[in-house]
Amino acid sequence: MITHAQHRYLQGKVTSSQPSRFLKELNPTSILTDLHPTMLPNTAPIPPSSHSNQNKKPLKHFRPKATPIDTTQFTVGKQVLHPKFGRGKIDFIDSTGTHEKIVVTFLKSGQKTLLLKFSPLKLL
Repeated sequence: MITHAQHRYLQGKVTSSQPSRFLKELNPTSILTDLHPTMLPNTAPIPPSSHSNQNKKPLKHFRPKATPIDTTQFTVGKQVLHPKFGRGKIDFIDSTGTHEKIVVTFLKSGQKTLLLKFSPLKLL
């Protein structure tokens, strides 16, 4: 079954919807239009206030804050602590490219690749 909404909410306002242009490719004998309400699923309409954007604050773009750290102190084999992933051991450091990456195997979270510049790692 293919359906389309006659009206929908777009950016907090009710707008009319147009049927898909691809419906013209279907066999016209297999298309039912204007179904009787008893043939439609029994769903209650969503009140407009629940998805209105009028009272919502605009989203802030996430930008990680780079805190200058001495990356030379991180070497393969050292133990580190991450606030979310916990304790781990440095497996590899990739200094090629524009950002230095560090591969750490954490005890509970497994192996993770992090940008050393942005990761809140602390040496143990």
